[in-house]
Amino acid sequence: MSKLKDGENQALRNIQNPPKADLFVINVAFSQIQDPAARQYLNQLPTSFSLTDQQVDDLRAAASAILLNSSEFQRLTKELNATVIEGPK
Repeated sequence: MSKLKDGENQALRNIQNPPKADLFVINVAFSQIQDPAARQYLNQLPTSFSLTDQQVDDLRAAASAILLNSSEFQRLTKELNATVIEGPK
């Protein structure tokens, strides 16, 4: 990066010349769950801090499945040359 001239604002330079960034938009939604009964169950869970351990496990498993099946997530991992390591089931 070139040296700032007297009175030049670095923040303004950053806005005028932003760094190149690749965006990966990964949608994680219950609508992506194929099984209608599972989708309905997840959609009916309360949005609260008082979920049972089983409900938390079910939500985490659904989110993991949706994410791992996302073509955009797969593109991101390929771009980063990353390996996804699944945790215990």
